[in-house]
Parts: sequence; C-alpha cells; structure tokens
Amino acid sequence: VLPALSLWIGCSFPIFDFYNLAATLPRVAWLRALGIGMLITGIAIRHVSIRTLGRFFTAHLRVNEGRRLIREGIYKRLRHPSYFGMIFSFLGLPLSFCSLYGLLYMLLIGIPSLLFRINLEERFLVGEFGEEYIAYRKESYKILPFIH
Repeated sequence: VLPALSLWIGCSFPIFDFYNLAATLPRVAWLRALGIGMLITGIAIRHVSIRTLGRFFTAHLRVNEGRRLIREGIYKRLRHPSYFGMIFSFLGLPLSFCSLYGLLYMLLIGIPSLLFRINLEERFLVGEFGEEYIAYRKESYKILPFIH
C-alpha cells in the first residue's frame, strides 16, 4: 500500500507544480517531449510485462493456483520489468510537466518505495519457488541490466 500511495501522491506533484507554481524547470518542448516519450515507453514496457504474465499477474504478493515461474519474453533478462516500466513512467511524468518538485519527489520517495516493494517481492518469490528462483536471480537482472 505504501508504494502505491507514495506514487499516487507523486503523480499529483508535477500537475500541481505546472499549473500553480512558477516554473521549476525550463518549460521547453524538448524536455516535455522527453518526458512524454519516457511515460509512453514505461507504460508500454509495463503492458508487455503484464501480458507476458497473463493470468498469473497479480498486484498482491501471492501465488495463484498452478502458477509457475515465468522466465520467457521480457522476463528472460529482467526479473521485474513491470516495475522498470513504472519507474520509467514515473520519471517521465514530472519531466513532461517540467516539474523539478515532482522529479525530486519521485527520486527521493517514489522510486525508493518501489524498490522496497521489489525487495519484498524478491523475498516472497524465493520463499515460493526456492532454488528455482535463486538460480533465476543469478542469470537475470533485477530491474536494470548489470544490476543484480
């Protein structure tokens, strides 16, 4: 609940900042385009990761009946591509609104909240899948390439 709440709060910062405060970042087209591109890319990555999981996707830490460890598609190299997509999107949102406050919030509170959730999920998956998940961790990246 904490990561979700912190990210929803973080999504409101850039919009409030853009419409109610003096510019905190230069309001230039290239920065807004970069942010929109990151937002769309992040959403697409998250969509692909959820589609790859199919009926095994859940927002809660639980294993559905008959679930297996998904190691194909986008999950072949990244263990948490859905969270990677979220991080990419949640950095793109404040950039698209040229919001320094929103960007700082995401960097200092939003992303650490997601990392907390990812670590909880890692421990849970080790408990559920045991050695199979431990082996998967050795041959894949947590969120970003070269970061195990």
